[in-house]
Amino acid sequence: MATCYKSEVLAAQLKDNLSKFFATVSEVLYHTDGTPYVTVGAMTTGTQSALVRIFAVQPLGVDGLGQTPRSFGPNSVQIALETSATANLAFLTAANSALLLLEAGKTGAKVELYMRATGTPPAITDIVAGNLKAEWYTSTKWKMASAS
Repeated sequence: MATCYKSEVLAAQLKDNLSKFFATVSEVLYHTDGTPYVTVGAMTTGTQSALVRIFAVQPLGVDGLGQTPRSFGPNSVQIALETSATANLAFLTAANSALLLLEAGKTGAKVELYMRATGTPPAITDIVAGNLKAEWYTSTKWKMASAS
């Protein structure tokens, strides 16, 4: 899966915005599949940490020439958190979670929240259907417009 320029720009903007609220925010990093992401916090077990990936949704079908089209958007902001001993309650405090989700929503992309089991810090490998806890669009009326 190749990334797109828009994903890289959104990741850089998100990194800058999160740096205003959190002491430890990584530079924009890239997964082996090319998707950009940033980390918040120490990224160790049991700490207030989060992983935020910008994922460009791939277009369906083919273009007018029968070739796979390049991604132009829409994008998803995928957030992975570590769950505490209490089910569906993250180590990240409610106040810090609110800041993180607010900044993710400002991107205009679809936001997806993933929560992994306690014991290891969040990682991109935690972004799987079984860990998906919630997803929403910035605009309830114009869903795809808000994600593009």
